[in-house]
Amino acid sequence: MTSTSGEPLDLDGPLGAGPSDRAIVESLGTVGRAFFGRFSALREVQRQAMPLILQGENLLVASATASGKTEAVTAPIIARVASSEDRHKATKVLVIAPTRALVNDLYRRIESPMNRVGFSCGRQTSDHRDKSRKPFVLITTPESFDSMLVRDGAWQEGRLEDHLLAHVEAVSIDEAHLFDGNPRGDQLPWLLGRLRRLSRHIRKPASRTEFQVCAASATVSSPESLASRLLGDGAKVTRVSGVREIEFLGPSPDARWLPLEASLEADSIRRYLEVVPSPDFPSRAAERLSSALRRDDETPARKILVFVPTRQLADTLSAHWSPVLSRHRELAVLAHHGSLSKARREEAERRFLAAHDAVLVATTTLEVGIDIGD
Repeated sequence: MTSTSGEPLDLDGPLGAGPSDRAIVESLGTVGRAFFGRFSALREVQRQAMPLILQGENLLVASATASGKTEAVTAPIIARVASSEDRHKATKVLVIAPTRALVNDLYRRIESPMNRVGFSCGRQTSDHRDKSRKPFVLITTPESFDSMLVRDGAWQEGRLEDHLLAHVEAVSIDEAHLFDGNPRGDQLPWLLGRLRRLSRHIRKPASRTEFQVCAASATVSSPESLASRLLGDGAKVTRVSGVREIEFLGPSPDARWLPLEASLEADSIRRYLEVVPSPDFPSRAAERLSSALRRDDETPARKILVFVPTRQLADTLSAHWSPVLSRHRELAVLAHHGSLSKARREEAERRFLAAHDAVLVATTTLEVGIDIGD
C-alpha cells in the first residue's frame, strides 16, 4: 500500500498486539485506503474500535479530543455499508452532529475520501439542503433529522410507501457527550426509535431492517450509561485512556504558558486567572491576546478561538480587536454567531482554517470540534 504522495506506508503496528495497522486498513477495502492512505500509522482508538464496528457492533467510542475517534467510527461504518447492492440509489449512512458548524467540518473531512471511492456525501441543515439528491452519506443535526422524518415520505392513496431515510443502514453520532443529560439528548433516542419503526414499515420484506448505531464521544465519567441511553441496550464501549495536554496563559505582567495539571480543581485554577473590570475589558483582553500571540514565546499561538456569551459581544470585540491586534502582526480577526448569514459564518470558518495567524470570536456556534489547523 502507498500513500497518496506515493510514499510507502508503515502500517504494521506493534508486534503481538492484535491485527497490524496494515491489516485493519486493508479490512476496510478502498474506504480504508481513502481515509487512512496518507497517514503513517493508525491512532490507538482506531485500532481498538474499527474491527468491532466493521463486525456490526453498536459501539460508543470514548477518547480524548483530537485522538482520531471521528474517523474511527465513520470509516468502518461506511466500509461495512458500502457492500450494499443498492448503495448508489439511496441514503445509507446518517451522521448526526450537534451544530451546523460541525456538520460543515465533518462534510469537509468525509467528502474527499468518499469522492475517491465514488460515493456521494451531502449535508442537510437550515444552511444546506442536499437531501434531494439522496447522497450515500448524509450529515445533519437532530433538528433537521426530526424535520426529515416528518416531511420526506412518499405517500400513495394515504399510505406511506417510501421515505428518504427508510433505507439507512447505519447511524453515526458525533460528539455524543453533548447529547448527555439535556433535552436534545432526550430527543435523540426518540428520533432513532422513529427511524427504526419507519425502516421496519418500509423494508419489512427485506432481510436486514435493523440499522447499526455508533457514536464518538469525548471522555465521560460513565460511557456505559451514555451508550445505553443513546445506542440502546447491548451497546458496547471502547474507552481509550489519556487526556490532551493543556496549557494556559498565566496572569500579567509575567504572562507565561503553564501546564494545566489534570488533578487541579476549578477553585485551584481560578487563582491563575486574570479578572478585568468591564470598562477595561476590550483593551485589556487585547493585551492578553497579544501576549498569547507573541512570536518570541517558546510555543507561540498562531490561532486563538475566543468564546463570548452574546452575539453582540462577538461583533463588538471582533471590530475593536481587529485594528488593535493588526498593529503588531498581520492576522485575521473574525466573528462567528448564529445571527450571521450562512455565507458569513462559513467564510469565517474557511478563513480561520486556512489562515496562518487568526483570532475568531464566537458564541456557542463553535463550541465543539471544528478543525482549525495548526
